[in-house]
Amino acid sequence: MRDLLESNLGGNLTLEEIGTECGISVRQLNRIMKEQTGKSLSQYINAEKIKASENLLLKTNLPISEISRRLGFESDYYFRKFFKRHTGLPPVLFR
Repeated sequence: MRDLLESNLGGNLTLEEIGTECGISVRQLNRIMKEQTGKSLSQYINAEKIKASENLLLKTNLPISEISRRLGFESDYYFRKFFKRHTGLPPVLFR
């Protein structure tokens, strides 16, 4: 399950599609994720996106727009807002 999530961080899979891919309901998926990670499915996905974006910001010179695109964000604006909400810093200052 974690491999599926990590390999699709930049994709647009819905929670329902993830559940279908794993052969279980979203409710069951959330329960399993909570037991295994202490986080809901959405929280886990967000944490993985933050981890991936931090890695890309620190280890590459990719423009923020490219990082945003790779991680499946609708816009650079939303990525910047998301990143700052989760880390306390805008991406450019984190870098």
